[in-house]
Amino acid sequence: MKEAISYSQSNEIEESSLDEREASTLLPSVSKPRLTRRFQAAIVAAYIVVFVLLLINTALLLRARSDSRLVNKEWSDCGNNPQEARDRGCKFDITNFSWQHEPCFDRELTDEFVSKMEFRFFKEENQTTEVSFDEALQGELDLWVPWELHMQHCLYAWRQMHRSIGSSSRQLNNQLLDFNHTMHCGMMLMRRDREMKGINTKVLVNYPACQI
Repeated sequence: MKEAISYSQSNEIEESSLDEREASTLLPSVSKPRLTRRFQAAIVAAYIVVFVLLLINTALLLRARSDSRLVNKEWSDCGNNPQEARDRGCKFDITNFSWQHEPCFDRELTDEFVSKMEFRFFKEENQTTEVSFDEALQGELDLWVPWELHMQHCLYAWRQMHRSIGSSSRQLNNQLLDFNHTMHCGMMLMRRDREMKGINTKVLVNYPACQI
């Protein structure tokens, strides 16, 4: 009886070991999640590299195009205040929160931006005094806006840059031609620590120069 019991126990141990070995072949490798995370990180890094290269390429194309077609043209800004800007024939571009000379003013993009506008504007960060959209369009006030508007500004700025590349008449102001602005927008779009709807960005009315 003892031998039978021993044999039975041995069979149970062998079967248990076999089951464990078979089960182990069905379990996913412990290293797979790590490989997945590394793969995801590699993809993100690749996207960032491609993104930066595209920005550099765009900036180089714009500068080469600007240098070749703006010979004998002079830089002219829109003054230092809204009244001076109006007197010089400039128009307020809310996509850039800036007063622009006609050659640098992309009316089609601005009209599109305005038609989709659903943002709120405030005079103070604590949102004490809200400003109407029509008042914001006058281009006379520095305002506090949601982070999402900052992102939209960058997207529309890039669209304006590419539209300028494909046009013989559209110009770009000196701010959009500045590669630092392009890199700034790229970095801002990758941030994830800001609330998109939060009133956390102050925009200043500015008066960039345009070659006319």
